[in-house]
Amino acid sequence: MNLLIDYLFSAFHLLLLFTFPGIILKPYIKNLNKTSKITFVIFISVAFWICTSEFISLFNLPLNCSVLTIQIVFIIYFISKQISFSTPKSNRSFKIKLHIDNLHYYLLLSVILILVIPIFFITIPPGCDTAMHGYITRLVINNNGIPNSYNPILPVNYFGSYSAGFHVITALISAVNLQYLQTSINILSIIVYPMALLAFVFFLNCFFLEKTSIYVGIIFLE
Repeated sequence: MNLLIDYLFSAFHLLLLFTFPGIILKPYIKNLNKTSKITFVIFISVAFWICTSEFISLFNLPLNCSVLTIQIVFIIYFISKQISFSTPKSNRSFKIKLHIDNLHYYLLLSVILILVIPIFFITIPPGCDTAMHGYITRLVINNNGIPNSYNPILPVNYFGSYSAGFHVITALISAVNLQYLQTSINILSIIVYPMALLAFVFFLNCFFLEKTSIYVGIIFLE
């Protein structure tokens, strides 16, 4: 049983690496506190996927094959660095201790969970900005990469005046999780809010203590 749990941990680490490749940089950000480290990894990972899509688009490579290649590289990296991701150990402890000193972490996590709850309830009406994000994302999916024009949805033989980062990430979520496009748009639209909170706390951490930054960030943005 312990062996199964240990290998599930390894699989979970590998999944995290696929989703958040910024974890690779974790050894180089030891001077940051816990909240800043998590924020750094998330934002670097998002930037990685956006920049990667732009790179493979430059060489007219298909998005899905390129992502698969990147994931294979991650698997090789994971295997080579398996020790740093903790090899299976039979004495792994699952005890969770609640300390009053960590109250700010629990509060931050609670606020983030509250912010993402609307994912299960929102409906996107036609004509709003998110609907526009939807058709641009559909172009990315249909083109298997960043398109060269807005055809056939719009009669515009040009693409690029509007940033495609949001739409690439949405397309990747839709493809990887096999979610309907609207669900993927909902997920990314809502996740923007907790990410904004984390970014603000990250900024405040440059000037204040971590606990103070979290409380101020929650009060100011919520």
